[in-house]
Amino acid sequence: MPQASYFYKAFGLVFKSCIEHPEFRCEAATDYPDCTIDYGEVPKNLTNPDKIGGVYQSQGKQFLLKIENVGRYLIENGNTITIDKSPAASTRETIIFLWASAIAALLHQRGLLIVHGSSVKIGESAIIFSGRSGSGKSTMASAFCNLEDSLIVSDDISAIRINETGVPVVLPGYPMMKLWRDSSEKFGIEWDETRYIRENVKKMIVNTSDRFHDHEVNLRQIYLLSYKNSGNAELKEITGYKKLELLTGKIFRKNYIKKNENSPLDFFNEASKILPAVRLCTVERQQGMSFFDETFELIKNDLTHSKIL
Repeated sequence: MPQASYFYKAFGLVFKSCIEHPEFRCEAATDYPDCTIDYGEVPKNLTNPDKIGGVYQSQGKQFLLKIENVGRYLIENGNTITIDKSPAASTRETIIFLWASAIAALLHQRGLLIVHGSSVKIGESAIIFSGRSGSGKSTMASAFCNLEDSLIVSDDISAIRINETGVPVVLPGYPMMKLWRDSSEKFGIEWDETRYIRENVKKMIVNTSDRFHDHEVNLRQIYLLSYKNSGNAELKEITGYKKLELLTGKIFRKNYIKKNENSPLDFFNEASKILPAVRLCTVERQQGMSFFDETFELIKNDLTHSKIL
């Protein structure tokens, strides 16, 4: 029996998918999608891989991602993803790894710069909140998208390109976010245990289709979020070579990038083109929601001085 097909758009690409995604907005069917996603047989290993990591292998234009108890994902040529799903895996688990790590590999193959961060449209500008997992990227993005004239552009991973006029823009991702319980409670979002991203990860999928911006937006600022042990929240603008070093350090799944193709040098060059038009700041605060409001106001005031708010 032929697989059903669903059409969605993300990161400027039209996907023809065998998996239905309730949070996503459907696109018109087309015979010429940019990428197809299908279930199928995927090898356990690639032939003569030129790079091997803990859960992945790559060879030429092939990338194999192996997630225990979830399945194997084969990404090829920047336009095809084949999923060999584990019988024990839920569709939700399959989707989570598809739209994060597997799509990251595909976007790398297409030469896009991907930052580990959540992005928000404020006025006519895009702001990215970046940092390590658990640093509060989604929480801060949620707080700002609650302001007037602000919308979510992408959660967790933000794809950047230089447009035809030489301006860096953020491409819209998916109309969903992943929040911990304390974050959802802060913003009055009803907690639903049936929407956990994985059974053993108590983080909830939140549908953001009602506050999602589906067009690319000029990138103006990037905030790198991190924690410290004591003291008030601090914001510092970064300039010079350190700015480039910090940005390239936030490339999502940078370990996937091969030395002989889409090398780190290429991404340094892409970042170098982006940074002259983008302000980058570090933001340090103590961990815990009790310190969140202070940090939010600090960033909000900085955006006001930058004439974005």
